Amino acid sequence: MSLPMPHQPKPHQPKSITQRLIWPNWATFFALPKLYGKTTSAFLLLFLLLAFFVVQLISVVLALPFLPDELTTSHVDIFIKFLMAADNGTTLAVSVVFNAIFLIGLCWLTIKAQGGDVGHFLSLNHLPKWRWVGMFVSVLMVFVLISETFSQWLGIDALEFMRPLYDSANPKWLLILSVTVLAPIYEEVLFRGVMWSLVAQQFAKPVHAFCTASLVSSVLFAVVHLQYDVYGMVTIFMLALLFSLARVMSASLWLPILLHICNNSLSMYQLTHSL
Repeated sequence: MSLPMPHQPKPHQPKSITQRLIWPNWATFFALPKLYGKTTSAFLLLFLLLAFFVVQLISVVLALPFLPDELTTSHVDIFIKFLMAADNGTTLAVSVVFNAIFLIGLCWLTIKAQGGDVGHFLSLNHLPKWRWVGMFVSVLMVFVLISETFSQWLGIDALEFMRPLYDSANPKWLLILSVTVLAPIYEEVLFRGVMWSLVAQQFAKPVHAFCTASLVSSVLFAVVHLQYDVYGMVTIFMLALLFSLARVMSASLWLPILLHICNNSLSMYQLTHSL
C-alpha cells in the first residue's frame, strides 16, 4: 500500500509591482458596507456638485459685511455689492472659511445619514507612510515644473485672476491661509473623499473602482474651477488624477490633502513674488 504523499506547499510567487503597491491597500476599503446604491450615489454626486456652487454663493453673501467701507455706500444695491464681494480678496478669504464649515459639515452628514464611519469612508484613520509622501511630493514638483514650462511657452498666466484678489485682501494672511490650507482641506474631503468613495463602492473589482472613481471625481473637480481657461482646467484634471492615485496607493486621504496644500502654496509663493 502506497503512503500518501505529504502536502507540498506551493512555492512562493513574487507579487507584481501592482499588487505590492496598490492592491493590499484596498482590503480595508472594500470590507466596509456600501452606504448607497448606484442611483442614490449618482443623485448625491449631482446634489453635492450643486451644493458646492450654492454654498459658495451663500458664503459670499455672508462675507458682505467684510467689504471695505468705501465699497459699501448706501447707494450701491445688493447685487452690485455681491459682485464686488466676489472680486474682493478679503471677502473671498472669509467666504472660504464659510465654505469649509458648510461643505465639511455636509460631507459628514452624507456619511452619518447611513450610519457610516467617517474615518474609514474618507480614509482618514491613519497617516500615509513616509515613502509615499516623498514619492508623491517629488512627482508633484515635477508636474508643477512641466506645467509651468508649458504655461510660459504658451504665454498663459494661470494666476492672472488672483492678482487683484491678493491686492485687495486685508489682512493678506487670511487670504493666504484660506487659499493654501482651508480650500485644499474641504475640496479634498469632498472630491477625493466623499465623491470618490461614493463611486468606488459601486464596483467589485479594484481596478474598475479606481479608474471610474478617479475619472468622475477629477472631471467634477475640474468643472468647479471655472475661473480658469481650458488649459488650466485640463491641468487641474490631471492634478486631480494624481491626487486620486495618491489616496489609493497610500490608503490615506491625508496625502492628497498635503499635496493640494503644497500645490496651492507654490502657486501663492509664485503670485506674491511676481507682484
